[in-house]
Amino acid sequence: MDRSIASIPKAQQGFITYICLPLLESLVELYPQLKGITHNMRENVRTLHEMESMSTDQIMAMPIPATLTSPADASHGGGRNSNDAGVTTVKF
Repeated sequence: MDRSIASIPKAQQGFITYICLPLLESLVELYPQLKGITHNMRENVRTLHEMESMSTDQIMAMPIPATLTSPADASHGGGRNSNDAGVTTVKF
């Protein structure tokens, strides 16, 4: 796949829709408490659909929400880029 022309949102939508969701839906049959995760995945697909018009550079420049950062991010200044000011790191 050529990264310069590949659509990250489309690739992720396909992966979630055709791989992750069917697997998770099978797991929900055994563990109904996981049902909320399927809702979140469907919301992610909707968000990715909205991002389709963005370039890869625009997507990669987006700050990571504070709820998704990890301690590893804190050691590198937070976010995807070292200049992501204002990103709060959540301790796990």
